[in-house]
Amino acid sequence: MGCPPEWKKFILHLRDVLPCPFMQIAFGNLHNDTIVNIRTRMLAEKRVSEYYNQCLCAEDEHFYQ
Repeated sequence: MGCPPEWKKFILHLRDVLPCPFMQIAFGNLHNDTIVNIRTRMLAEKRVSEYYNQCLCAEDEHFYQ
């Protein structure tokens, strides 16, 4: 089972939008931007918009370095 991070949006209590709870990269904040703009930024990032056969945060050495 792989992980399509772009499909999973995780919103922290401070309204930061992350692709998933394990990927600590915020693509925006709902206090300052719309979910449409944040999603557009996510889709522009290859590591977030493409499907992977593994968890990037746990199993992809290049990603977590």
